[in-house]
Amino acid sequence: MNIRPMTPADLPQVEEIDGTAFSDLLTRLRNKPIHLPSHEREYFEQWMKCDPDGALVAESDGRVNGFIFCHARGRMGWIGPLAIRVGEQGRGVGKKLMLAGLDYFDKRKTATVGLDTFPENPVSVSLYLKTGFRIVGGLLRKVSQPRSRSRQTSDKLLEDATERAEFWRFSYGRFRNRNESTSQR
Repeated sequence: MNIRPMTPADLPQVEEIDGTAFSDLLTRLRNKPIHLPSHEREYFEQWMKCDPDGALVAESDGRVNGFIFCHARGRMGWIGPLAIRVGEQGRGVGKKLMLAGLDYFDKRKTATVGLDTFPENPVSVSLYLKTGFRIVGGLLRKVSQPRSRSRQTSDKLLEDATERAEFWRFSYGRFRNRNESTSQR
């Protein structure tokens, strides 16, 4: 597998992955069919123009299997979207893209990097925690009749909190000492 800069020729595959990966994820998380349309081509073209070196793809045998957009603005950075082709997930593609993205931020001397994710997706949460991110916030909505918590286990509390996540996303920030070696990842 090769991680390389995205080109305009990759955009049809990036669009396909964007639509199918997030639809598949939400279908699994919600246990019902959910179809999300891909973002429009202009969405991806704009991100490529803003940070061409931060738009990366994972390619194998001429096929794009995943992508990541890294946005550096001075000492601040943001990751997203990051998506892996359905059928290629769980094979290390996301981790390789994430590490390549973090190398991009290191070269730009970015001190803090953030991203959003679905909190009920243990695969993405685990990936981000393993690559040095930590949870820094979340948005929850009020529940009109909360369940009694007197006999709930920590797993049940987490499940209840996840059910109430309004946008199904938490924010993460990657805070690292500039002297930290990237080999620690």
